[in-house]
Amino acid sequence: YQICVFEPRSGNADPESYLFIAGMVVSSIDQVPEGMVAHEVPAAQYAIFEHKGALDTLHKTYEYIFGAWLAENKCVMAEADCLEVYDERFKYGEEDSILDIYIPITKL
Repeated sequence: YQICVFEPRSGNADPESYLFIAGMVVSSIDQVPEGMVAHEVPAAQYAIFEHKGALDTLHKTYEYIFGAWLAENKCVMAEADCLEVYDERFKYGEEDSILDIYIPITKL
């Protein structure tokens, strides 16, 4: 997983700055190894999109989501984490690669 952590913006925060976490699902966070962090993704309603193709075209999928899909479906991005899920369908650099993008949404 890649998590784009939602952090409420303060007056001093850079709106172009994001915290990304590369991670995996674990059964317990009782003992977090040194140099690692635990992060719980809060519950939210998500729209799920498939990105097909190499990572160099990933921006096109995000442009569609934020430039068209949200407005067409009368949604806005909710105040929650975004996720990218890299499973067995993901093949780095390959045109037949697939990953899922989870965008937290709120209906207008």
